[in-house]
Amino acid sequence: MKRLYALLLALGILLGGFLIGNVLSSQKKELPRQQTEANRKKLSTLTVEGINHMVEIQSSGRLYAINKIEIVAEVSGVLEPQPKEFRAGQRFEKGEVLIKIDDRVYHHNLLAQKSNLLNQLTLLLPDIRLDFPASYPKWESYLQSFHLESPLAPLPEAGDGQEKYYIASKNIFNLYYNIKSMEATLDKYTLRAPFNGVITMAEINPGSLVRASQKIGEFMNTDIFELAVPVAVSEVRFLKTGQEVRLTAPDLGRTVSGQIRRINPAIDPQTQTVRAYIRLSAPGLIDGMYLNAGINIDLPGFVAELPRQALVTKNQVYLIRDKKLKLQEVDVILASGSNVLVRGLGAGSIVLTQSIDGAEEGFDVTGWNIE
Repeated sequence: MKRLYALLLALGILLGGFLIGNVLSSQKKELPRQQTEANRKKLSTLTVEGINHMVEIQSSGRLYAINKIEIVAEVSGVLEPQPKEFRAGQRFEKGEVLIKIDDRVYHHNLLAQKSNLLNQLTLLLPDIRLDFPASYPKWESYLQSFHLESPLAPLPEAGDGQEKYYIASKNIFNLYYNIKSMEATLDKYTLRAPFNGVITMAEINPGSLVRASQKIGEFMNTDIFELAVPVAVSEVRFLKTGQEVRLTAPDLGRTVSGQIRRINPAIDPQTQTVRAYIRLSAPGLIDGMYLNAGINIDLPGFVAELPRQALVTKNQVYLIRDKKLKLQEVDVILASGSNVLVRGLGAGSIVLTQSIDGAEEGFDVTGWNIE
């Protein structure tokens, strides 16, 4: 009985050792395989998919008023008070008086010159009647309609050379054009708003002496603005005048639309961009504020979007085919941020998006873990 028990115990020990050995053997084989999988290098790739044909180019710039002028005095005199004060923030409609400089002395000088012309015409009329009777009625009519306080009307046309020379000899033309010049100068004593707008700067008060060429203030139209935005050279070919632009600003709280009016082909040497000028008009716009511009462009055909690092050269990428690298030329049509839009790739193509030491045409990536 003891011998049977010892035999069974020995068989049990042998069987247990056999089973333990098999388990350990299988673990030794599995461990290197797992370690090999963990140690394989990762390979970043992208499976090509087409994108929407409509793509948005984004840029930003500072808003400025199109009609913004400096108000400069062309004559001297004392500034007179007006019903509407010439102050910053004051709004004027087109044609309203902005400022008026005391013109009484100059106005009286003008009347004196007109009186002198009237006297000369009165003395001239009898001679015209005798020497040029055909022209007498028109000169008589001109003299009868002559009013000192009214703007000077054009002189009658001289009938022939002799009449013209006779009129000139009496100094009529010289007097006439001197008076017209004085009338133009008199108009400069009163400055009127050339458009609807607001005073943005006022540098003088009523009662102050104004000197010729002195800056008085600034006047700005708050209805029409332009936005100058930089555009990459590669993107300019997609822009055209009249194109709609979406504009936003954090301070504006809404989206407004504008139109591209001009595109400057000159490149800024510092930024290597060109400028597109967008015209817009909307309530709440302020001169000097910054706006973000979104310009939609249409890209026909199959277009793929790739990260910039996928480009091997300016126009080549690596495709993975049959576990090998293959160089493929592409047409880069647009660069946007960290991505580029290209043509020349088919849907489903696998593009390498990282750099590999020693990569070249035919490079084997069998041992790599492709993601």
